Amino acid sequence: MLSDAVVVGKMPEVIVKEDTLEYNPASYRLQGNAVVEDLLKRLPGVEVDMNGQITVAEKAIRRVMVDGEDFFGNDPTMTTRNLDIDISKKVLDEKKKFLNL
Repeated sequence: MLSDAVVVGKMPEVIVKEDTLEYNPASYRLQGNAVVEDLLKRLPGVEVDMNGQITVAEKAIRRVMVDGEDFFGNDPTMTTRNLDIDISKKVLDEKKKFLNL
């Protein structure tokens, strides 16, 4: 008799779709009270300074969208510092112009 086989899969951290990078937040270990900014600090190629300014490939991110909508208007810091990471199933870097949660 053969014993049971256990198959363990791992979601990729990043998926490239044409000109969009799709990050899987579940691939990054964060504390339970983490906000979006905590995740962004761990993403490769993404930098967040002390003031909350986000840059990707040395280009400033001026908009953070949630489900394709401006959530807090034109202030990305309001979004990244106030929304729990649980709101996001994926983070998209769309042409390095904005982040979409």
